Amino acid sequence: MTPSAAIVIPSYGRPDLLRRTLQSLVDAQWPPSFTGVWVVENGPQTGLQALCQEFAARLPLHYLHEPQLGLSAARNAGARACQGEVILFLDNDVRVAPDALTAYAQAFADYPDAGAFGGPIVPDYDAVPADWLRPYLPWSAAGVNLGPDNKYIDEPRFVGLNHAVTRAALTDAGFFDAIGATGKRGGVGEETRLQERIMAGGRRLVYVAGAAVWHYVPAGNCSPQWVLGRVFRHGLTRGLLDPPRGRHRLAGAPLWAWLRWLRLTLRVYACRLCGESLEKRFALEYERAKWAGVIAGCRGRKQ
Repeated sequence: MTPSAAIVIPSYGRPDLLRRTLQSLVDAQWPPSFTGVWVVENGPQTGLQALCQEFAARLPLHYLHEPQLGLSAARNAGARACQGEVILFLDNDVRVAPDALTAYAQAFADYPDAGAFGGPIVPDYDAVPADWLRPYLPWSAAGVNLGPDNKYIDEPRFVGLNHAVTRAALTDAGFFDAIGATGKRGGVGEETRLQERIMAGGRRLVYVAGAAVWHYVPAGNCSPQWVLGRVFRHGLTRGLLDPPRGRHRLAGAPLWAWLRWLRLTLRVYACRLCGESLEKRFALEYERAKWAGVIAGCRGRKQ
């Protein structure tokens, strides 16, 4: 038996992108098991309710406002409001493949022991990133493809913009944590941590090969500066949740972490003085930004 499913789309502004997402759902094949779409406007209201009303005649669409800013807050609000045994989370900057919902519905029926599902992500670039920068891009910008067949996977690989969670698994795992993104700030990886808790609870993860989305990646998100900002947030998350240990501390962070950041900083500036290109020194810049984030996270922890 195919479980019922709902779609939740958090949205912080960006009406033009949300319009593309909703139109792709209009154009998609709709299995009978999908009950509707819940758009959760996060933070201040910017007119998305009117956009949802525009699409309500073509989609089983519901609008919800969650004033508490934060991606996790929006996802949790949508999950609690929607109707469905499985919740498919999409972002407001994706286009759904025409057969993606059908692929998900079939996987929900074929893998009743699974707690979470995810599909391929195809980058939709404004500007193609430089080849040397691609290894540093997060999966949301680099893309995800785990092969042509549905299968169980043994590590949390699903990106928040295209993943589904059973209501039972979401409830047992305690919903999304509050360390996640707030606008363009805050931590990252809340969907990864949710998947880790789901696996720790004995449920499995399933890759759904036919459930693809195209993810809009603006040119700015393929720049070295954006990548450094992103890895800073990864470090920030680590510092908040899993800070490195050390007996001697300075301003809340282990002294050895400060020393590592300082050594990296000195190496970066030495490379700059020697005239090395950003491409050649980027690995150092990347590590430096990560450790700066770790230190900031340690300092931001509640004592």
